Amino acid sequence: MRGWKQDAVRRLWSARLLFLRRRSARLGRSGEKTACQYLLNAGYGLLCRNYHAPHGVGELDLVMRDAAGVLCFIEVKTRRERPGQAVHPAWAVHDAKQQRLRKAAAAYLRALAEPTLTMRFDVVEVWAARNGQPRRLRHWPNAFATRLQKHPS
Repeated sequence: MRGWKQDAVRRLWSARLLFLRRRSARLGRSGEKTACQYLLNAGYGLLCRNYHAPHGVGELDLVMRDAAGVLCFIEVKTRRERPGQAVHPAWAVHDAKQQRLRKAAAAYLRALAEPTLTMRFDVVEVWAARNGQPRRLRHWPNAFATRLQKHPS
């Protein structure tokens, strides 16, 4: 009798985790769409969305060019607003995440065969209401150092 209860609980938790992952993915896509539209309106040109570097190195949310022609690798972080809490989505772009973004950017540059382009890393924070609708946005140009390692081509 104990076995079937454990299986039932496990199935319920699996379904709950799947629901939360899907909801989180929807929120992330909504934030990326909002950030992309904001940057397009600001004069950026879209080159690529959700670039997946080979060998599981990482993903770049947005690759764009600003008005000056600088290549911008943009990480979008979206969080639901919580009353009484100071939530800054950009805090999630910690050192390890920055390193993964650098590796993905290096892979993108290798794929372009243009390793000497002027580039930077930006972070866009998007805050959403409880229903998931984006409410406000903050753009951090040049949010962290480039420090790409040179790889022999």
